[in-house]
Parts: sequence; C-alpha cells; structure tokens
Amino acid sequence: MLKDAWDPRGDQAKQAQTTLKRQFKELDQQQDSLVERLIETTSTKVLTAVLFLHHSKSYTNVQLAKLCAHHFPK
Repeated sequence: MLKDAWDPRGDQAKQAQTTLKRQFKELDQQQDSLVERLIETTSTKVLTAVLFLHHSKSYTNVQLAKLCAHHFPK
C-alpha cells in the first residue's frame, strides 16, 4: 500500500530529472552557439546573453543535483 502511494512520487522525480537534463542540454547547446558568436564580436548584448545562459545552466545543474540527492540517495 505504501509502495502504491510512493511509486507516483518516484515517477514524478524521474520525470523532473529528465526535464532538467533536457533543459541542461538545451542550455549547453545555446551556450556553445553564443560562444561561437562571442568569438566573432565584442557586443555587450552577446556578452550579457552568454552570462545569462551560464547562470541558467548553473542553476539548472544545481536543481538537478538537489533532485537527485533527495529522490535518489546513494
């Protein structure tokens, strides 16, 4: 009975983990694209965008680590 109640939480955690991993991958690809543009320009808008993506990527990585630590302890 407890297992039946707990299984949906595990499924939700796995789904959240998958979503965060996908977001991290997308942010990584965007960051790579912007770094290529950064090499070609000194625009402050591009620099700001790279910094924003770096921050977003770091935040997503922290959220993923917290989720994994909470739902999938070693």
